[in-house]
Amino acid sequence: MLKKIVTLVCLALLIFAPITAHSTSVAKQFQAAGSCFQSFPTYDAWIDLIRERNGWLKAWLISWRYDEDRFNDAVASVDCTVGVYRSFDGTSVQAFVVKPKHSPMSKPLPMVLYNRGGNQGFGAITLAQLLDFIIPLSKKGYVVAATQYRGGSPRSEGVDEFGGRDVEDVLALGEIIADMPETNDNQRFMLGISRGAMNTFMALRDAPQNVIEKYRAVAVVGGLVDLVDMKKFRPEMERVYRALIPDYSSKEAEQLYTRSASLWPERLPRHVAVLQIHGEDDERVSVQSARTFSKRLDANIESHHLKVFAGENHMIRGEREVVVATIDNWFKRHLNKAQSRSELPLNTKAVVKSITSND
Repeated sequence: MLKKIVTLVCLALLIFAPITAHSTSVAKQFQAAGSCFQSFPTYDAWIDLIRERNGWLKAWLISWRYDEDRFNDAVASVDCTVGVYRSFDGTSVQAFVVKPKHSPMSKPLPMVLYNRGGNQGFGAITLAQLLDFIIPLSKKGYVVAATQYRGGSPRSEGVDEFGGRDVEDVLALGEIIADMPETNDNQRFMLGISRGAMNTFMALRDAPQNVIEKYRAVAVVGGLVDLVDMKKFRPEMERVYRALIPDYSSKEAEQLYTRSASLWPERLPRHVAVLQIHGEDDERVSVQSARTFSKRLDANIESHHLKVFAGENHMIRGEREVVVATIDNWFKRHLNKAQSRSELPLNTKAVVKSITSND
């Protein structure tokens, strides 16, 4: 009789247990919908579409930032695919996968998870953003995958939680990309832009140990690392917090803390090298928050580096090529370093202090 009761209890637990953040019940599959360039097969078609949707001023700005040669070079240099994938809880999320065009016999490439900025539809990945960071980085020898996050585009189901279950969307995409034959899943990196820094560090904190051991380094640009400090720097951000963060009104301190990597540097994996890039005149995320985070990383991360660009704002548009090259150099520098904590010497400490773009 006791044996039957135990059996029934076990079955009930299996049936009614919730799907955890790293459940394998969701199929690891990226469902491609076509090329990123399919809506605009030529440069003129792209500019015309922007003019039709956003007016002549926006079209002029885009044509000024991205000329036809840059567009054509991207088309010729990479395979860019847009599609959807299932996050751990089954939510369908839009994503982009970009890889350099190469022969089938080439060896698998390192993978980079690109975590975008903004929230909901604001800051959603477009061709302009692909041309800014994702395609130039892929051309340097990476498979780059970028999630829109849940609720981040018309093709993404769910609601953006600004550091909630959208972090699972990052981790789920990582496992899908790691399974691709073109990818070396033992050579993993992440790049977070603005809000994407929050998702990057939360993903590093929450990933299983067997996944974390495969990450070499991360980079963040204009990174949001302290939501409490952000509320002081830009009080209007609290509107975003209240609108998107679950239980914010009743658990404000807890919800802000769990999203602020600067407040828990000791919870980050020591072996994953951290590069911060920030504009000195950043009007959206205080450069001081990056400097404070850098100091707090000293005792917790084996290798970290802060590069501040004088005279640049949040997006550092005036030094975009230098930014991409700096990120690539950081990733390549840590490509062959040991992954697990057990492989690192106990006295290893390669910490680089804050520098400016003139150093």
